[in-house]
Amino acid sequence: MMAAEDLLAVIPGATLTGISNEDFQTRWAQTYDSGGPSGSSTGTFGERAYTSQWSVRRNLWCEDWGSGSGCWRLERVDAVTIQPYHGDRKLPNAWRIMQPAAAE
Repeated sequence: MMAAEDLLAVIPGATLTGISNEDFQTRWAQTYDSGGPSGSSTGTFGERAYTSQWSVRRNLWCEDWGSGSGCWRLERVDAVTIQPYHGDRKLPNAWRIMQPAAAE
């Protein structure tokens, strides 16, 4: 599993994409601003644009969209794949790094 340092080295400044683990069909893409242990992001969920806040808490990646929030343990599978877990449960849809952070 990725530690807080790994999360902060990989995700802030990057653009990620995937298929929703809520409805298992909607594609999302999200760009995370860089710097610090927390920040904001912009993205699309299907056709809907949104903004959110992200933070790292005790080796968990957390996001708050205003209408809901969640925290995940993340596993780096390979150079472009991040596997999310909710607690000990592996979620079916992995996240993909479309555009890595500039420092990576």
